[in-house]
Formats: sequence, structure tokens, C-alpha cells
Amino acid sequence: MLNIVTATLNRCTLLERLYLSLLEQSDLEFKWVVVDDGSSDGTRGFLNAVATAKDRKFEFEYHIHERNRGKHVAINSAISFCKYEYTMIVDSDDLLYPDAVECVKDLINCGVRFCIFPTMQGVPFEYAGTSVSYRQYFKISQDCTRVVPTSEMAKRPFPDCVDEFFLTEAYLWSALHRRNCFHAIGRRVVQVEYQCDGLSSRYKSLVFRNPKGSIKTAIKVILMPTFGLSYFKFVSLHLLLGITGLIYAVFTSKKSANRA
Repeated sequence: MLNIVTATLNRCTLLERLYLSLLEQSDLEFKWVVVDDGSSDGTRGFLNAVATAKDRKFEFEYHIHERNRGKHVAINSAISFCKYEYTMIVDSDDLLYPDAVECVKDLINCGVRFCIFPTMQGVPFEYAGTSVSYRQYFKISQDCTRVVPTSEMAKRPFPDCVDEFFLTEAYLWSALHRRNCFHAIGRRVVQVEYQCDGLSSRYKSLVFRNPKGSIKTAIKVILMPTFGLSYFKFVSLHLLLGITGLIYAVFTSKKSANRA
């Protein structure tokens, strides 16, 4: 019924913590799909060990990218190996609460197709108990965990921009919120622990250094029939940094060509 998808890059130690939290799930009927996006640490060896572990009671499958292509491309790859109807993305530095899978499956069994969970401890989820549509998407004050039909993710893969390694997940979530209402749950199922070298801490820099994907995201979001300060901030940030990043990339490329 449930796939748990993880894209990872040089996070072997953190991946082990996530694995232990999966072993402790009260419901072990799920599949963990991991894509190693070109790690150079001990990740591959760890994944091999998980694949042969006798104490693992859930399904597991992993795949290797020989070179780093970006989390979004790794997610695309993972989705192609998902066998169950619903999928949840869990980062390698996250931990699942022991009843996370059970909670998600209870919702699915009650007919909930799209659900959204808060991730910040001690911060009330303002939309708990309501349906979150595209009108509320940019008003959500924290990162969230989402569970969606696998088929919906398969129909909307992230674009793979040449020579770029980052594309915000907002590219996908904004599209899904535009077409579907998400049932907002007040409790957490994932414990998020942001790392100092993680994507979130380098977000603006990544938007600038991956301009084609940033501009694609801004254009996709512009098509959403919504307005508001948060919406304009998001679009402005990605357009401004995307365009300036693209100009900078073209300028430095020409400069390097002239030197050659």
C-alpha cells in the first residue's frame, strides 16, 4: 500500500538512523526505495548490508546513480521502482515516529488520497483538520510531509535540466495542490533534523546556481490561479535568482571560452 522514497548523497550515518526508525515501525507492510545519487562515502556498502539484513521485515530496493544528478532526478528514478499505490518522500536526515506508517495507512483506508503532515515540533499546523488547496499552498508556514498516489507523481516527473543538480520539490507539490485538495493532519509522522550542509540551508545559493530549473519552477507556479504575499515572494525569488544566475552562467561560460 505504501512506498517510502529516499534520495541520498553522502549521508551514510544519517541513513542508518532512518533505517533504525523504519525497523521500529508498528506496521511493517511497506516498501523502502532508496536511490544513492552518486555517494562517495560508505552508503553503497550500507545499502548492500540492508538488502541482506535478516532483521529487516519490510520490502527494500535500492539503485545507484554513478554520478550526482540531483535529488529531484533521484526521486524520478525511485518512483519508477515503486510498486504500491501511495508514496511518501522521506529525506535521509529524517526519522519516522514508530506509528508513522500505521497512521498513514489508517488515513488511506478511510479514503484519504492526498494528505499533508506538519514537521516542526511545537509549531501548530494552522490548517489541521481542513482541506488545503492551491489557495492555501503558499500560506503554509512550515515544511510538510505529503502522501500522494504514486501514479500522480509518475505523471509529473521533475525536469532534468542539463548540467544542473537542484530543483525544488515545490515544482511537484504546487502542481498537485493546484489539482487536488490535501487533507491536513495535525500530528507529525516524520521528525525532521535539518543539517548545516543540507539543501534547505543552501536554498538561495542552489536556486541561483541552477537557474534553468528555478525559472521552470517560477513559470509553473505563475500558472496557479492564486495570489498573496507569499506567492509573490516565491515567484519573485525564483525568477530573480534564476534570471541573474542564468546571465552569470552565460557570462562565465563566454569568459572561459575566450581564455581558451
